[in-house]
Amino acid sequence: MPKLHRIALPLLAAVALAGCTGAPPDEAETGSLDQVGRVTDIDALVDAYVAAGGTCTWQQTDEVPGAAASGTCVEAASCATTDEWSTLSVFSSTTARDRAADDVRAQPCETSVLVGENWIIDAHDAVDVAVPLGGRLYR
Repeated sequence: MPKLHRIALPLLAAVALAGCTGAPPDEAETGSLDQVGRVTDIDALVDAYVAAGGTCTWQQTDEVPGAAASGTCVEAASCATTDEWSTLSVFSSTTARDRAADDVRAQPCETSVLVGENWIIDAHDAVDVAVPLGGRLYR
């Protein structure tokens, strides 16, 4: 009869390693997509961002293509002009949200983008607000 440890140890190792499949290197899940969930409007997203620690003097601009509403934090114009920038957007469809997230990720700036159920936060501090807000963080 084979010894139990010759069978149990390899089986235990295989089970332990099965959970070691991580996210791709440029993507990390930061919590449940429903921590903030679907926001009703851009003001609700701004409020959630500030409550999570983001700094923002809000200016709605509605300039993000495909977004139902969007704007920037005025103290943070864009990644091209400063290291402290924030653009928040709300979308009426996941297709529009995904298209906008792909566009942001294709920018030449080093950026972190937090994508939620119907919203995107493209901000210098997206990493810092990711855990309380949920969503998927792309770097």
